[in-house]
Amino acid sequence: SVERQLDFSDAGKAVSRFIANRNRRLFSMTSENALITLLSEGVSTRVKSIDSKRDLEDSLRSACNDFIENTSISLAGPVLTFVEKCKGVSSANGGESSALSSQSFMNAEYVLTVMTRALDRLEPELGEINTQMSLYMESAATR
Repeated sequence: SVERQLDFSDAGKAVSRFIANRNRRLFSMTSENALITLLSEGVSTRVKSIDSKRDLEDSLRSACNDFIENTSISLAGPVLTFVEKCKGVSSANGGESSALSSQSFMNAEYVLTVMTRALDRLEPELGEINTQMSLYMESAATR
């Protein structure tokens, strides 16, 4: 589709010329009419093509990426948090693995707790996601 917009970027220059012109003819019925000249020089239109299909695809892609990100966080939140902690310590120490192994959160009991919590959340979260997706997929509006 095509969108038309008024462009007033040259209006300031046109008004300056209008004010500076002492011989302006406000009421003449010719092409030298000062008001017509002011409007024709100060206001123009811009035509802009809009690709609605591309805009729709971009919006859909963004919504899908948001869904994937939120679902990943919902399903693997504790594991992702643990991995971020590990990355933080590793990058703070120049990637040295010995610094990571000396951290208090790297003991076997803590890692087992994180993994158990993630596994306990997995089944109920997957069930909820499956329910929500089936509502969407079975809707006549989305076919």
